[in-house]
Amino acid sequence: MSNAPSIVSAATWSTPQIAPGELAVAFGQNMAPGTPDEIFGPLPTTYYGNSVSIVDSASKTWPALLNFVSPDQVTFTVPSGVATGAATVNVVSSDGTQTASNIQIAAVAPALFTLNGSELAAAETITVAANGTQTYGSLSGHHGAELAASPINVSTGTVYLVLYGTGLDAATVANTTVTVNGVSAQVFYAGTQNLFGGLDQVNVLLPSSLAGKGTVEVQLTSNGVAANAVQVVIM
Repeated sequence: MSNAPSIVSAATWSTPQIAPGELAVAFGQNMAPGTPDEIFGPLPTTYYGNSVSIVDSASKTWPALLNFVSPDQVTFTVPSGVATGAATVNVVSSDGTQTASNIQIAAVAPALFTLNGSELAAAETITVAANGTQTYGSLSGHHGAELAASPINVSTGTVYLVLYGTGLDAATVANTTVTVNGVSAQVFYAGTQNLFGGLDQVNVLLPSSLAGKGTVEVQLTSNGVAANAVQVVIM
């Protein structure tokens, strides 16, 4: 179909498929007239006349919840019941314009969020001291107008890295692995984040042997599918 939108994960544009429960984006032209107000409260399936639906491999049509709508971008949450396999995403504008694109639905399509389009992980840390005190830390901070990485200190206690992504609704501790600088990191949780629809998280223990390694690569794999690699800085 002409003007067919490009369907990608909201976390990274490099994934060739999406999964049930994933935050996804349809990029195209004239998908909505003007820019409606921000969407607050419970997410709707129709917003100012705009809607997204998915016809799955079982020929069932599923309305998707809308997270954001603009003329060139519609962000939506893939319904959790969508069947895996070949599917069609239909985008309907309030002026009646319809566009459609084909996409593969996978059981898991892991994608990790990054900051400012860089590979810096959109994540946080939880440091547990010897006395059980927990301290939360951010992986980024502003240096003037620039957003820069904040180093992680793995020498002051037990440090957990909390990665945020999408496409991981069906992920489990058993089918998810993470390496940091090539070193296996124990996964303690993988799955939905529960506070924001479509957002998932993975909690891993950072080995103390990584101290002083500087900028390192974090590679997550779930159900045999690798996510986009992200980076953290370890002091």
